[in-house]
Amino acid sequence: MTEPTIFTRSFGKGPEGALCLHCALGHSGFWAAYEPLLGDRLKMRGFDMPMHGKSAGVPLDGDVHDQVTNIAAGLLQDGDHLIGHSFGATIALRLAEMFPDKVKTLTLIEPVLFAAAKIVSVQAFDDHFEQASHARNKFHEGDGLEAARLFTSIWGGGRPWEKTPQPVRDMMAKQMAFVFGSNPALMDDRAGVLKPDALAKVTMPTLLLRGSETAPVIQAVHKGLEQVLPNARDQVIEGAGHMAPMSHADDVAKAVTKLLDQDF
Repeated sequence: MTEPTIFTRSFGKGPEGALCLHCALGHSGFWAAYEPLLGDRLKMRGFDMPMHGKSAGVPLDGDVHDQVTNIAAGLLQDGDHLIGHSFGATIALRLAEMFPDKVKTLTLIEPVLFAAAKIVSVQAFDDHFEQASHARNKFHEGDGLEAARLFTSIWGGGRPWEKTPQPVRDMMAKQMAFVFGSNPALMDDRAGVLKPDALAKVTMPTLLLRGSETAPVIQAVHKGLEQVLPNARDQVIEGAGHMAPMSHADDVAKAVTKLLDQDF
């Protein structure tokens, strides 16, 4: 497997550490908004995943979820709080299973571990699989731009595609290889994140945070995870969509602060 050069950065000067994991099509700079909100409590560290941000030129080699998990594992420190959004949240959950003694708290913001939806609703999973098939088919047909347009219509921040600058569209088209390369882990749980013996290790306080206006499958994912994780609580941010960490940073920070205060 290719050993990538990964860009890292940090925010805040708090006494406790936090590893922050961004979403697909995002980058670690998204967490800069939390420096004034959480920086007195946490020293937050992030990295740009392969094909993202300043790590954008890194080629993918092997399983996407495995590769990002291995990078994140090398950055995890004893006593860290883990905060992940979307794809990043699925990595955070996997890290908490691998290194439970290192992790103080776990914040999962809309983890796209779609296989977890089947715990409570096979229909919710099937409906999402069908909806996602349009973008997936376009990608496999070689139309990355149309795949990106369809993907962001579900998971984007609400900006119309026609108002997205062409260089950003072109980057997103390239990143579709990352997005659909993660399907075995997210749709089929190839990594075994939902195995009972793995989930049993996640005993740290775990916050499942989602927007009220997000894709319907996320509610099923959260309810499924809340059912199988030993110490998890689901919380909804009213008026927010999938990109709540960007659109509703104050609300996310307040929820994380309560978790840090053990007001759980």
